[in-house]
Amino acid sequence: MGEYSSEIEGIVVESLNSQVFCVKLENGHVIHAKLSNKMHTRKISVCTNDRVLVEITPFDPNHGNITYRYR
Repeated sequence: MGEYSSEIEGIVVESLNSQVFCVKLENGHVIHAKLSNKMHTRKISVCTNDRVLVEITPFDPNHGNITYRYR
């Protein structure tokens, strides 16, 4: 996203639609996160209870992008 973003691990709690998910972060906060364009074009699927890496900007800490799904 940029030089101001931070990456935090989390667990997908629920799927709101095909690209937007509720993710519970390590620190206990629950945010809305969408799939990054790279993951969407490569058709990487994300299900509930998956560990993911989320990029969050300080400008809007309630939304983020899922950039990686751990195996």
